[in-house]
This record gives sequence, C-alpha cells and structure tokens, in this order.
Amino acid sequence: LNLIVDIFFMIDIVFAFHTGFIRESQFITDKSEIAKRYLSGWFWIDLITSIPFGRIAAALPDSSSTNSSLAMLPRLLRFMKIARMFKLLRVLKLVKMMSNWE
Repeated sequence: LNLIVDIFFMIDIVFAFHTGFIRESQFITDKSEIAKRYLSGWFWIDLITSIPFGRIAAALPDSSSTNSSLAMLPRLLRFMKIARMFKLLRVLKLVKMMSNWE
C-alpha cells in the first residue's frame, strides 16, 4: 500500500507540470509558465512527500529516534497534500453546481 501511495505522489508531480491554471481570468497552458508557478509553489512539498523516507530510514543500520522522525516527516506533509486535494474537490463540486445553475 505504501508503494502505491509513493507512486501516486510521483505521478502527481508529472501531472502538475502539465496542468494549466487560471490567472487574471485567463487559462494558462504555456508549459514554462506552468513549471514556473509549480516550482515556486507546491513542487517542493510534492517532491518531499514522494520520497520514501520510511524505506530509507528502515534501511539505515541504526533505527534511532532521528530515523523515526525522518520517517514521520513525509506522512505529515502528505496530510497537508490530502487536505489540499479535498479542497480542490470542493472547488470542483462548486464549479459544477454553478455551471448547472446558469
């Protein structure tokens, strides 16, 4: 299950570099603009959450509390990312409701 989650977050990074965004009522699809925005925003959190720190910590010879803390970091960041995804789902639902209302 952890491997599937790791792969999901890695794929999400690829999709983020190909997903347009809205700026000043304009839908931006230019790859360099998308990359610039993503690299200055969520990219670093996404990258850190995709690194399998748990596997790395387990492979280290000393499983001290430092390794435990290292293994917990991505989980905390994943919770942030999951919260962000739920927020996106709410926004998409709102957009769908508004488009049906018109």
